[in-house]
Amino acid sequence: MIAGVTLDGKRDHDEAIRLYDNLLARVEDTTILPAIHLRKGIAYFEKKDYNLCRNEMSLINRDFPYFFQNNPTPQKYIALSFEKIGNWNRAENEFKWLIDNYSATEAAFDAHLTIADHYKKQGNKELTDTWFSKAEEFYYAMANRYAGSNMEASAISYLAEVSRRREKWDQAAKYLENLYERFPTTEVGRKAIINAASIYREKLKNRAKADSLLNQLRSELFPPPDGKNIDAMTDDNK
Repeated sequence: MIAGVTLDGKRDHDEAIRLYDNLLARVEDTTILPAIHLRKGIAYFEKKDYNLCRNEMSLINRDFPYFFQNNPTPQKYIALSFEKIGNWNRAENEFKWLIDNYSATEAAFDAHLTIADHYKKQGNKELTDTWFSKAEEFYYAMANRYAGSNMEASAISYLAEVSRRREKWDQAAKYLENLYERFPTTEVGRKAIINAASIYREKLKNRAKADSLLNQLRSELFPPPDGKNIDAMTDDNK
C-alpha cells in the first residue's frame, strides 16, 4: 500500500520501484508475486521506461502463466508499451490478441477504442470507421451474451461512447437512456440518464427532453409521499 501511494500519490516512480523490489526479495507466495511484478511494471510504464515495463509483464507470462491467463492487465501494458515506443504494428497485434483472449473484460472493450483512435489520429477514415464498426459489433455481442449483468451495462455504455466519438449524438443519448432503463437502480444507470440529459441539452438543443429525463430521475430517487401525514407529531399520534 505504501508503494502504491508512493507511485500514485507522490508520483515518485523510483522509490515505488525500490519498495516493490524489497517486497519481491521478501515474498515467496506465488499467488502474490505476480501482482507485485504487475505493479512494478506499471511503475516503469508511468516512468516512461516502456521496455522495462514490458519485461515485467513478459516475466509474469513466463513465470506465472495462470495469473497471466486470468488477468488482462499485463497483456494490456505489453500492447501499450509497444504503442508508446512507436511500434504500432506490434501494438495492434497485441491489442488484437488481448481482444481475442480476454473478451469479457474492460481491457478488451478499451482495446477496440484504442485502435480506432489511433487511426482517427492518423486521418485514416476507412480504418477508423472499420474499427468503430467492429467495436459496435463486439459490444452488441457482449451485451446479448451477458444480458442482465454488469457486463451488459458496460457494453451499452461503450456503445454510447462509440456514438459519442462519432458525434452521433441522438444515438448516444438513446443508448444512455436504454442503459438507465435496463439498470435504473445502479450508479452506472443513474449516471447514464444524467449524461443523456446533458447530450439533449448541449448537443441536441432539446432542453425539454433533458428536463424530462432529470425529472424522471428525481421522481424515482425521491418519490412523493402517498398523501398520509406520518410525522410523529401529528394530531393522530398524540
